[in-house]
Amino acid sequence: DFQNLTVALEKVNELVNLVNQSSREAANLQKILSIDASLNGAQHVKLMIPGRRYIRDGLLTKISGPRVQERHFFLFNDLLIYARPTLVKTKKERSYDFKGLIPLNLLMFRDLPDTDSLR
Repeated sequence: DFQNLTVALEKVNELVNLVNQSSREAANLQKILSIDASLNGAQHVKLMIPGRRYIRDGLLTKISGPRVQERHFFLFNDLLIYARPTLVKTKKERSYDFKGLIPLNLLMFRDLPDTDSLR
């Protein structure tokens, strides 16, 4: 009986893992669809492509000379999109004016030491 129970437990664990993975993939697709719907002026950008995963998004401050601007960034496993938050909320969710995108395969990262002016 113990051996049969062990085999049954392994099969249940495999099924649970499969269901959890499917749930994560569905949540990822839903998030990408939500971002796609919130971007104004990004009709030429195809967010729903096989293999693309949403990672994180958030607000960053762009400093351009004396000007300070808020930009919202959306990070995917292969792409970084930046947009300007709209001033008026027309829907339940926030909307954004698309500003640009950067394919991550074009980026090069370097670790720079902190300075007194930049931390």
